[in-house]
Amino acid sequence: MLTVTEQAAAHIQRLADGAAPRLRVRVIGGGCSGMQYDLQLAAEPVEGDAEVQVHGVTVSVDPRSEPLLAEATLDYIDPLTGGLTRSGLMLHNPKAEATCGCGDSFAI
Repeated sequence: MLTVTEQAAAHIQRLADGAAPRLRVRVIGGGCSGMQYDLQLAAEPVEGDAEVQVHGVTVSVDPRSEPLLAEATLDYIDPLTGGLTRSGLMLHNPKAEATCGCGDSFAI
């Protein structure tokens, strides 16, 4: 299952703004490398999703995406330390064999 860093969990809590912090992560088709990540705050769980509860947040992954994200890490890169061009929630996926130049899509 996807690993979530403490920094990513804290950022998800800030984004949830008082609601129950739940993030749904999927891999969808698109981008110049063929696949891209879709991250959305979710009010309710989706039946069939795998869930991990860590650092006070729930992160769910749809069944089709779970094998693609099994070794991935969701992290948060702070704009003050990581730079303005590459900041926010980031997925580090060792299964990605190639990424596009902008880093928004990948191929396996």
